Amino acid sequence: MTRKTYSVESEPIDDVYDKLIEVASQFCKRGMLVTRATVDMSRNGLELLQRLIAFNGEEQESSEWPGTRLLRGAATVVTFDLNRESQALLKSVRRLYGWQQPQWPEDLCLLRGDGSTWLGSTAHEEDAFLELDEGEVLHLQRSIPEMTITPDMPEQ
Repeated sequence: MTRKTYSVESEPIDDVYDKLIEVASQFCKRGMLVTRATVDMSRNGLELLQRLIAFNGEEQESSEWPGTRLLRGAATVVTFDLNRESQALLKSVRRLYGWQQPQWPEDLCLLRGDGSTWLGSTAHEEDAFLELDEGEVLHLQRSIPEMTITPDMPEQ
């Protein structure tokens, strides 16, 4: 099926955020977060990141990830398995745009088993998007009716 990009119209917080993580787990196998060496991170953020890395975590330096392309420099991109335990850790932040240093790692992304983006976010810009096929859109709308998404217009 063909996928389209949808913008998340308002920040998922609390129960809506929890439901988003739960729905994502039906389609996604991995999570991704970013850390920047130029910004300190809180002790809680470091502990949470280490706990996520325990789930088959991988770290690599990169200048881009879903929703972001740095003009200069690089950041550490951390990927980890999405499972019940890692979902609980993700839910502990309670809001999608809460993923910002120095409190937490940045820019939560959720990835399908093939590595394609399901959810991308740029938390400090309060921006998030979903790349969904028709079936995923319907499932999301039935599961989280209070979450509004709109299709992005194709570039001309």
